Amino acid sequence: MSEQPKSWSYWVPWAELWYNTMFHGSIGKTPFEVVYGRTPPLLVHFTQGETRVEIVAADLVDRDEAIRQLKYQLLRAQQ
Repeated sequence: MSEQPKSWSYWVPWAELWYNTMFHGSIGKTPFEVVYGRTPPLLVHFTQGETRVEIVAADLVDRDEAIRQLKYQLLRAQQ
């Protein structure tokens, strides 16, 4: 991500989603729960073959990779 600063705008919504749906010990729940009063919806990992639409499959693969990298980078930053 840091090697490609022009692609950061792609990652911002995923980082926001990850942050808002992760448990925060200081408030005892996720920010999503504070705002909406319910638990956040789960993002299901994409499994190859779930869709026959190639562009949808590509977007879901990209989404899963973005979430994986965001989790890694944010956990690294916390340490």
